[in-house]
Amino acid sequence: GLDFFFMQQDHARKLVDFFLDAVPCRYKLSKELVSHDTHNNTYDYKFAYAVEVVPICKDDVVYIPKTLARTLGNISQGPLICNKVAQVIHLVDPLTSQTCEVSGNQYWRQPFPVLSNPKNLLQFLVLESEVDSKFNKGSVRNSKGSGTPSNYVLSDIWMLRLQHGSFMGSEQDQIHSRTHLGHLLKPGDCAIGFCLATSNLNLSSNLQKDFDTQCSRFPDVILLKKCYGESGKRAKRRKWQLKRLGEMETDIDTGKDDELEEFMQELEEDKEMRKHVNIYRKPYASRHRKRAPVGMEINDVMNSDNDVMETVGSPGEDVPGEDDAPVIGLEEMLDDLCLESTDKDGD
Repeated sequence: GLDFFFMQQDHARKLVDFFLDAVPCRYKLSKELVSHDTHNNTYDYKFAYAVEVVPICKDDVVYIPKTLARTLGNISQGPLICNKVAQVIHLVDPLTSQTCEVSGNQYWRQPFPVLSNPKNLLQFLVLESEVDSKFNKGSVRNSKGSGTPSNYVLSDIWMLRLQHGSFMGSEQDQIHSRTHLGHLLKPGDCAIGFCLATSNLNLSSNLQKDFDTQCSRFPDVILLKKCYGESGKRAKRRKWQLKRLGEMETDIDTGKDDELEEFMQELEEDKEMRKHVNIYRKPYASRHRKRAPVGMEINDVMNSDNDVMETVGSPGEDVPGEDDAPVIGLEEMLDDLCLESTDKDGD
Protein backbone atom coordinates (compact mmCIF):
# COMPACT_ATOMS: atom_id res chain seq x y z
CA GLY A 1 0.00 0.00 0.00
CA LEU A 2 0.84 3.70 -0.06
CA ASP A 3 1.05 6.09 2.88
CA PHE A 4 0.23 9.80 2.55
CA PHE A 5 0.90 12.32 5.30
CA PHE A 6 -0.84 15.69 5.67
CA MET A 7 -0.59 18.51 8.15
CA GLN A 8 -4.35 19.10 8.16
CA GLN A 9 -7.26 16.68 8.29
CA ASP A 10 -9.16 18.52 5.55
CA HIS A 11 -6.39 17.82 3.05
CA ALA A 12 -6.53 14.11 3.82
CA ARG A 13 -10.30 14.15 3.50
CA LYS A 14 -10.04 15.67 0.00
CA LEU A 15 -7.80 12.82 -1.10
CA VAL A 16 -10.26 10.28 0.29
CA ASP A 17 -13.11 11.99 -1.59
CA PHE A 18 -11.07 11.78 -4.77
CA PHE A 19 -10.64 8.02 -4.31
CA LEU A 20 -14.37 7.61 -3.68
CA ASP A 21 -15.20 9.44 -6.92
CA ALA A 22 -12.57 7.65 -9.02
CA VAL A 23 -12.78 3.95 -8.09
CA PRO A 24 -15.01 1.68 -5.97
CA CYS A 25 -13.55 1.73 -2.48
CA ARG A 26 -14.36 2.03 1.21
CA TYR A 27 -12.56 3.65 4.13
CA LYS A 28 -12.30 3.62 7.90
CA LEU A 29 -11.47 6.56 10.16
CA SER A 30 -9.50 6.22 13.37
CA LYS A 31 -7.93 8.76 15.68
CA GLU A 32 -5.23 8.61 18.36
CA LEU A 33 -4.73 11.04 21.22
CA VAL A 34 -1.30 12.65 20.95
CA SER A 35 -1.38 15.23 23.76
CA HIS A 36 -3.83 16.82 26.17
CA ASP A 37 -3.65 20.14 27.99
CA THR A 38 -5.67 19.96 31.22
CA HIS A 39 -5.42 23.70 31.87
CA ASN A 40 -6.85 24.81 28.51
CA ASN A 41 -8.87 21.66 27.96
CA THR A 42 -7.43 21.12 24.47
CA TYR A 43 -6.76 17.83 22.73
CA ASP A 44 -4.41 16.98 19.88
CA TYR A 45 -5.43 13.97 17.80
CA LYS A 46 -3.73 12.08 15.01
CA PHE A 47 -6.30 11.02 12.39
CA ALA A 48 -5.80 8.06 10.05
CA TYR A 49 -7.91 7.14 7.01
CA ALA A 50 -7.57 3.55 5.80
CA VAL A 51 -8.84 3.30 2.21
CA GLU A 52 -9.42 -0.12 0.68
CA VAL A 53 -9.79 -0.26 -3.11
CA VAL A 54 -11.65 -3.06 -4.87
CA PRO A 55 -9.00 -5.67 -5.87
CA ILE A 56 -10.32 -5.95 -9.43
CA CYS A 57 -8.25 -4.71 -12.39
CA LYS A 58 -8.82 -4.40 -16.09
CA ASP A 59 -8.61 -7.69 -18.07
CA ASP A 60 -9.20 -9.79 -14.95
CA VAL A 61 -11.33 -12.93 -15.23
CA VAL A 62 -13.83 -13.22 -12.37
CA TYR A 63 -16.59 -15.57 -11.24
CA ILE A 64 -19.52 -13.96 -9.40
CA PRO A 65 -22.05 -15.54 -6.99
CA LYS A 66 -25.43 -16.69 -8.27
CA THR A 67 -27.44 -14.20 -6.21
CA LEU A 68 -25.36 -11.30 -7.53
CA ALA A 69 -25.77 -12.53 -11.12
CA ARG A 70 -29.56 -12.47 -10.75
CA THR A 71 -29.55 -8.84 -9.61
CA LEU A 72 -27.43 -7.88 -12.62
CA GLY A 73 -30.01 -8.83 -15.24
CA ASN A 74 -29.56 -12.62 -14.98
CA ILE A 75 -26.08 -12.47 -16.44
CA SER A 76 -23.96 -15.60 -16.37
CA GLN A 77 -21.90 -16.25 -13.25
CA GLY A 78 -18.80 -16.46 -15.33
CA PRO A 79 -16.21 -16.52 -16.45
CA LEU A 80 -16.64 -12.75 -16.86
CA ILE A 81 -14.01 -10.27 -18.04
CA CYS A 82 -13.46 -6.90 -16.42
CA ASN A 83 -13.03 -4.44 -19.28
CA LYS A 84 -13.04 -1.23 -17.23
CA VAL A 85 -12.82 -0.02 -13.64
CA ALA A 86 -14.18 3.47 -12.96
CA GLN A 87 -16.80 4.47 -10.42
CA VAL A 88 -18.26 1.00 -11.03
CA ILE A 89 -16.81 -2.29 -12.26
CA HIS A 90 -17.70 -3.04 -15.89
CA LEU A 91 -17.99 -6.76 -16.68
CA VAL A 92 -18.65 -8.53 -19.97
CA ASP A 93 -19.56 -12.13 -20.69
CA PRO A 94 -17.29 -13.40 -23.51
CA LEU A 95 -19.75 -16.16 -24.44
CA THR A 96 -22.77 -13.88 -24.97
CA SER A 97 -21.20 -10.36 -24.98
CA GLN A 98 -23.71 -9.33 -22.29
CA THR A 99 -22.45 -6.54 -20.03
CA CYS A 100 -23.19 -5.42 -16.50
CA GLU A 101 -22.00 -2.89 -13.93
CA VAL A 102 -21.11 -3.76 -10.34
CA SER A 103 -21.01 -0.93 -7.82
CA GLY A 104 -18.72 -0.79 -4.83
CA ASN A 105 -21.53 -1.53 -2.37
CA GLN A 106 -22.57 -4.61 -4.33
CA TYR A 107 -19.01 -5.91 -4.34
CA TRP A 108 -18.43 -5.42 -0.62
CA ARG A 109 -21.72 -7.18 0.19
CA GLN A 110 -20.88 -10.13 -2.07
CA PRO A 111 -17.16 -10.16 -2.93
CA PHE A 112 -16.10 -12.45 -5.76
CA PRO A 113 -12.65 -13.90 -6.57
CA VAL A 114 -10.32 -13.27 -9.50
CA LEU A 115 -9.51 -16.39 -11.51
CA SER A 116 -6.71 -15.08 -13.72
CA ASN A 117 -3.21 -13.96 -12.93
CA PRO A 118 -1.21 -11.61 -15.19
CA LYS A 119 1.78 -13.95 -14.95
CA ASN A 120 -0.26 -16.91 -16.26
CA LEU A 121 -1.57 -15.22 -19.42
CA LEU A 122 -0.61 -16.84 -22.74
CA GLN A 123 -0.33 -15.73 -26.36
CA PHE A 124 -2.31 -17.32 -29.16
CA LEU A 125 -2.25 -16.99 -32.94
CA VAL A 126 -5.66 -16.68 -34.59
CA LEU A 127 -6.06 -19.10 -37.50
CA GLU A 128 -9.73 -18.63 -38.32
CA SER A 129 -12.52 -16.35 -37.17
CA GLU A 130 -16.22 -16.90 -37.82
CA VAL A 131 -18.74 -14.25 -36.80
CA ASP A 132 -21.97 -15.46 -35.20
CA SER A 133 -24.42 -13.38 -37.22
CA LYS A 134 -27.53 -14.92 -35.65
CA PHE A 135 -26.55 -13.97 -32.12
CA ASN A 136 -25.35 -10.46 -33.00
CA LYS A 137 -28.65 -9.36 -34.58
CA GLY A 138 -30.64 -8.86 -31.38
CA SER A 139 -28.03 -6.96 -29.39
CA VAL A 140 -29.79 -4.35 -27.25
CA ARG A 141 -29.27 -2.95 -23.78
CA ASN A 142 -31.98 -3.51 -21.17
CA SER A 143 -33.22 -1.13 -18.50
CA LYS A 144 -31.00 -2.55 -15.73
CA GLY A 145 -27.82 -1.51 -17.45
CA SER A 146 -26.92 -4.96 -18.73
CA GLY A 147 -27.10 -6.02 -22.34
CA THR A 148 -25.08 -6.49 -25.49
CA PRO A 149 -23.51 -3.27 -26.79
CA SER A 150 -23.02 -2.80 -30.50
CA ASN A 151 -19.21 -2.49 -30.26
CA TYR A 152 -18.86 -6.19 -29.35
CA VAL A 153 -19.12 -8.92 -31.98
CA LEU A 154 -19.45 -12.57 -31.01
CA SER A 155 -17.17 -14.87 -32.96
CA ASP A 156 -15.87 -18.42 -32.92
CA ILE A 157 -12.06 -18.43 -32.95
CA TRP A 158 -9.67 -21.25 -33.85
CA MET A 159 -6.11 -20.63 -32.72
CA LEU A 160 -2.74 -22.08 -31.76
CA ARG A 161 -0.65 -21.33 -28.71
CA LEU A 162 2.51 -19.28 -29.13
CA GLN A 163 5.64 -19.48 -27.02
CA HIS A 164 8.65 -17.28 -27.76
CA GLY A 165 7.25 -16.59 -31.23
CA SER A 166 6.91 -20.27 -32.24
CA PHE A 167 3.91 -22.60 -32.38
CA MET A 168 3.13 -25.07 -29.63
CA GLY A 169 1.94 -28.25 -31.33
CA SER A 170 0.60 -28.84 -34.84
CA GLU A 171 -2.51 -27.77 -36.73
CA GLN A 172 -4.34 -30.73 -35.23
CA ASP A 173 -3.90 -29.15 -31.79
CA GLN A 174 -6.07 -26.16 -32.65
CA ILE A 175 -7.96 -24.59 -29.75
CA HIS A 176 -11.53 -23.39 -30.18
CA SER A 177 -12.87 -20.47 -28.19
CA ARG A 178 -15.82 -18.12 -28.25
CA THR A 179 -15.09 -14.46 -27.76
CA HIS A 180 -16.67 -11.01 -27.88
CA LEU A 181 -13.64 -9.57 -29.70
CA GLY A 182 -14.77 -10.54 -33.18
CA HIS A 183 -14.51 -6.92 -34.34
CA LEU A 184 -10.77 -6.90 -33.53
CA LEU A 185 -9.42 -10.39 -34.13
CA LYS A 186 -8.74 -11.56 -37.67
CA PRO A 187 -6.74 -14.51 -39.05
CA GLY A 188 -3.06 -13.85 -38.43
CA ASP A 189 -3.57 -11.66 -35.36
CA CYS A 190 -2.09 -12.40 -31.96
CA ALA A 191 -4.30 -12.45 -28.86
CA ILE A 192 -3.66 -12.75 -25.12
CA GLY A 193 -5.81 -15.19 -23.21
CA PHE A 194 -6.27 -17.10 -19.98
CA CYS A 195 -6.18 -20.91 -20.15
CA LEU A 196 -9.07 -21.98 -17.97
CA ALA A 197 -8.56 -25.72 -18.50
CA THR A 198 -5.04 -25.93 -17.05
CA SER A 199 -5.42 -23.40 -14.20
CA ASN A 200 -5.85 -24.18 -10.53
CA LEU A 201 -8.77 -22.13 -9.25
CA ASN A 202 -9.10 -21.18 -5.60
CA LEU A 203 -12.87 -20.89 -5.13
CA SER A 204 -15.10 -21.19 -2.10
CA SER A 205 -17.22 -24.31 -1.64
CA ASN A 206 -20.42 -22.69 -2.95
CA LEU A 207 -18.74 -21.16 -5.98
CA GLN A 208 -16.87 -24.39 -6.70
CA LYS A 209 -20.17 -26.30 -6.87
CA ASP A 210 -21.64 -23.79 -9.30
CA PHE A 211 -18.46 -23.85 -11.35
CA ASP A 212 -18.41 -27.66 -11.61
CA THR A 213 -22.01 -27.78 -12.83
CA GLN A 214 -21.37 -25.17 -15.54
CA CYS A 215 -17.79 -25.97 -16.58
CA SER A 216 -18.94 -28.12 -19.52
CA ARG A 217 -20.03 -25.03 -21.47
CA PHE A 218 -16.85 -23.03 -20.74
CA PRO A 219 -14.16 -22.82 -23.44
CA ASP A 220 -10.64 -23.92 -22.64
CA VAL A 221 -9.24 -20.42 -23.29
CA ILE A 222 -10.75 -17.03 -22.45
CA LEU A 223 -9.43 -14.34 -24.81
CA LEU A 224 -8.88 -11.02 -23.08
CA LYS A 225 -7.44 -8.61 -25.63
CA LYS A 226 -5.59 -8.27 -28.91
CA CYS A 227 -1.81 -8.13 -28.89
CA TYR A 228 -0.27 -5.51 -31.18
CA GLY A 229 3.26 -6.87 -31.46
CA GLU A 230 6.46 -6.11 -29.61
CA SER A 231 6.43 -3.28 -27.11
CA GLY A 232 9.89 -2.11 -28.20
CA LYS A 233 8.71 -1.25 -31.71
CA ARG A 234 5.69 0.61 -30.35
CA ALA A 235 7.90 2.63 -28.00
CA LYS A 236 10.23 3.67 -30.83
CA ARG A 237 7.32 4.78 -33.01
CA ARG A 238 5.64 6.70 -30.19
CA LYS A 239 5.70 10.48 -30.76
CA TRP A 240 4.29 11.57 -27.41
CA GLN A 241 5.26 11.51 -23.75
CA LEU A 242 3.83 11.95 -20.26
CA LYS A 243 4.79 14.32 -17.46
CA ARG A 244 6.42 12.60 -14.51
CA LEU A 245 7.44 13.72 -11.06
CA GLY A 246 11.12 13.86 -10.27
CA GLU A 247 12.45 10.78 -8.51
CA MET A 248 15.63 9.95 -6.67
CA GLU A 249 18.23 7.78 -8.31
CA THR A 250 18.02 5.29 -5.46
CA ASP A 251 14.32 4.77 -6.16
CA ILE A 252 14.81 3.73 -9.78
CA ASP A 253 13.55 0.22 -10.42
CA THR A 254 13.70 -1.75 -13.65
CA GLY A 255 10.15 -3.00 -13.13
CA LYS A 256 8.79 0.53 -13.22
CA ASP A 257 9.69 0.91 -16.89
CA ASP A 258 7.64 -2.15 -17.82
CA GLU A 259 4.64 -0.90 -15.87
CA LEU A 260 4.91 2.51 -17.49
CA GLU A 261 5.07 0.93 -20.95
CA GLU A 262 1.93 -1.11 -20.21
CA PHE A 263 0.16 2.03 -19.06
CA MET A 264 1.13 3.92 -22.23
CA GLN A 265 -0.09 1.05 -24.38
CA GLU A 266 -3.45 1.14 -22.59
CA LEU A 267 -3.67 4.85 -23.34
CA GLU A 268 -3.15 4.17 -27.04
CA GLU A 269 -5.83 1.47 -27.09
CA ASP A 270 -8.47 3.21 -24.95
CA LYS A 271 -9.80 6.58 -26.15
CA GLU A 272 -11.99 7.12 -23.08
CA MET A 273 -9.00 6.69 -20.80
CA ARG A 274 -7.08 9.37 -22.69
CA LYS A 275 -9.73 11.98 -21.89
CA HIS A 276 -8.46 12.25 -18.32
CA VAL A 277 -4.72 12.24 -19.11
CA ASN A 278 -2.62 15.08 -20.52
CA ILE A 279 -0.50 13.85 -23.43
CA TYR A 280 2.41 15.98 -24.67
CA ARG A 281 4.22 15.88 -27.96
CA LYS A 282 7.89 15.07 -27.88
CA PRO A 283 10.24 17.97 -28.61
CA TYR A 284 11.30 16.68 -32.02
CA ALA A 285 7.66 16.06 -32.97
CA SER A 286 6.44 19.56 -32.08
CA ARG A 287 8.73 21.74 -34.15
CA HIS A 288 7.35 25.00 -35.42
CA ARG A 289 6.63 25.59 -39.05
CA LYS A 290 9.41 27.09 -41.10
CA ARG A 291 9.06 30.60 -42.37
CA ALA A 292 8.95 30.93 -46.14
CA PRO A 293 12.04 32.69 -47.53
CA VAL A 294 11.74 35.36 -50.13
CA GLY A 295 10.76 33.87 -53.46
CA MET A 296 9.56 30.58 -51.95
CA GLU A 297 5.91 29.61 -51.90
CA ILE A 298 4.08 28.50 -48.77
CA ASN A 299 3.17 25.14 -50.33
CA ASP A 300 6.85 24.27 -50.72
CA VAL A 301 7.45 24.92 -47.02
CA MET A 302 4.46 22.79 -46.03
CA ASN A 303 5.67 19.90 -48.20
CA SER A 304 9.15 20.06 -46.69
CA ASP A 305 7.72 19.63 -43.21
CA ASN A 306 5.29 16.83 -44.01
CA ASP A 307 7.60 14.20 -42.57
CA VAL A 308 7.02 15.54 -39.07
CA MET A 309 3.26 15.69 -39.39
CA GLU A 310 2.88 12.27 -40.95
CA THR A 311 4.91 10.51 -38.26
CA VAL A 312 2.82 12.05 -35.50
CA GLY A 313 -0.58 11.23 -36.98
CA SER A 314 -3.47 12.91 -38.71
CA PRO A 315 -6.52 14.21 -36.85
CA GLY A 316 -9.43 11.87 -36.35
CA GLU A 317 -7.74 8.59 -37.23
CA ASP A 318 -5.07 6.21 -36.03
CA VAL A 319 -1.96 5.69 -38.09
CA PRO A 320 -1.26 1.96 -38.33
CA GLY A 321 2.31 0.87 -37.85
CA GLU A 322 4.10 -2.27 -38.84
CA ASP A 323 2.09 -4.32 -36.37
CA ASP A 324 -1.21 -2.42 -36.92
CA ALA A 325 -1.04 -0.93 -33.43
CA PRO A 326 -3.21 2.11 -32.62
CA VAL A 327 -1.45 5.46 -32.55
CA ILE A 328 -2.62 8.63 -30.80
CA GLY A 329 -3.55 11.37 -33.24
CA LEU A 330 -1.96 14.80 -33.33
CA GLU A 331 -5.16 16.56 -32.23
CA GLU A 332 -5.03 14.80 -28.83
CA MET A 333 -1.53 16.03 -27.96
CA LEU A 334 -0.50 19.19 -26.14
CA ASP A 335 2.53 21.37 -26.73
CA ASP A 336 4.99 21.25 -23.86
CA LEU A 337 6.05 24.56 -22.34
CA CYS A 338 9.81 25.08 -22.58
CA LEU A 339 11.37 28.18 -21.04
CA GLU A 340 14.74 29.14 -22.49
CA SER A 341 16.93 31.84 -20.95
CA THR A 342 18.65 34.13 -23.45
CA ASP A 343 21.47 36.49 -22.48
CA LYS A 344 21.16 39.91 -24.01
CA ASP A 345 23.33 42.98 -23.66
CA GLY A 346 23.13 44.01 -20.02
CA ASP A 347 19.92 42.03 -19.46
